[in-house]
Amino acid sequence: MTKPFDRLLQYARLVLLVQTGLTLLVAVIAYNNAGRVGLFSAVAGGVAALTSTLITLRRAKVAGVLVESSPNATMATLYWGFFQKAAAVSLIVLAGWRLFALDPLYIFVSLGVSQLAFIAPLIRA
Repeated sequence: MTKPFDRLLQYARLVLLVQTGLTLLVAVIAYNNAGRVGLFSAVAGGVAALTSTLITLRRAKVAGVLVESSPNATMATLYWGFFQKAAAVSLIVLAGWRLFALDPLYIFVSLGVSQLAFIAPLIRA
């Protein structure tokens, strides 16, 4: 593996670890405030955040391989990853909200707080 890809993996591991911790923190707070519905809602928001991060990592890996051969394919890969993230997060949020009758407040709070994990590697640096 190349040096930039190793740094990307190290960064991704840290982000996933912090996202998981933040999701668990929000889940405990939601459970104390709203019971099981709050707990499941916070977990659904955390799953949406983790799914978004994993899609981003996968698309970045593919784009890194394509960048030398075709810049246009690289941009198309990144744009496709954006649409995948938007669709996956939307489906998870809507499924939790409408199908499982979860509290949308805790879904969005958990999703937002978990996304703060992207700041963690910047603080450490």
